Amino acid sequence: MRFSSLALPALCSTLSTAALAGDLPKRVGGGLADYRNDKKIVALVKKAEKCSWTATGFLSSCAEVRALLNAPELRDGKGDTTLVNLLGDEKVERRHLAAEALAAHGRFGGDKGLSERVVAAALAEAGPAVGRGLGRALAKIDPKLGLDEHLTQMARSHALTELREWLVGNMLWTGASERYDLVLELGKSDKDREVRRRALGALFLGTPADRRDVSCTAWLTVTADPDADLASESFVHLAMWSSGKCKAHYDAVLSRIEDRAGGGQVTRSGMGRALKYLHDQPSATETQKKRAVEAAKKIIAAKANDGLARRAALELVLKADPSAGQALAKELLDDPDAAVRTLARQAGASSNK
Repeated sequence: MRFSSLALPALCSTLSTAALAGDLPKRVGGGLADYRNDKKIVALVKKAEKCSWTATGFLSSCAEVRALLNAPELRDGKGDTTLVNLLGDEKVERRHLAAEALAAHGRFGGDKGLSERVVAAALAEAGPAVGRGLGRALAKIDPKLGLDEHLTQMARSHALTELREWLVGNMLWTGASERYDLVLELGKSDKDREVRRRALGALFLGTPADRRDVSCTAWLTVTADPDADLASESFVHLAMWSSGKCKAHYDAVLSRIEDRAGGGQVTRSGMGRALKYLHDQPSATETQKKRAVEAAKKIIAAKANDGLARRAALELVLKADPSAGQALAKELLDDPDAAVRTLARQAGASSNK
């Protein structure tokens, strides 16, 4: 049994006792039986918890879960007190529902009392299925409340990777520039690759205007990372960022893709997609656009390259240089990769109309 009164020092075995601040509430809430709860929300939770349970929580396709998450009683934070109370429930299923609802509808982020209770619940939480929602909910807490020391600790070292991933991935959504350096640090060097991935993605939407080049430089560094997925996504971030925010790095991006394009080293789709995005950037020079098209041709030609990267590269050539694209498509009608073969045949069919 987990807890009903949440005596934190006794229950929180996943973090050191030094992590538990004495100023946090010793009681998160009384769970489903808390007298302060909204009765309509309680009734909806009782119905939702009858849905099929999986290792990652309830399926959102379950009608009763959808009814809870779409309930007007939750909108605009009206259900926050009840949901925070539910974070103190003994049943992981109820805590999961509460965390997901807070992540979707919570407006508690400016209320210090409620925010402290959410932090206390997160410090004590050991259920992986609760981590995703709790991480997203924690990211809503206003930095001005003075709780970022706890958020930083959890982002770096909480035992639930799911909580870390979703906290870090959402930390910059609220425009909290105070958290930028932490997210950047975790994106560069965290021990968990999913935390790194979420952090690097968070930079795409939440980088402060005066740190844009820092984010671009970080992504460029990761394009050489041994983790092919992180490298692939970083190529896309660099080329896709709107208004040419990374235009100072376009030549370096192209050079790195050119170096790998012809040797079967393109193992993910990101390089092909990056060439498309870079070519479409108004801030890219004509020389850079031509380099992108030529690099795309090299990616297509090397059949050991990733199929989706080759398909994206063919899409670029067909758009930017239709004559060359059609000629390439004719050569690829029987390509061993289905994605490339399908596009080549579609291109051939359209040219015959």
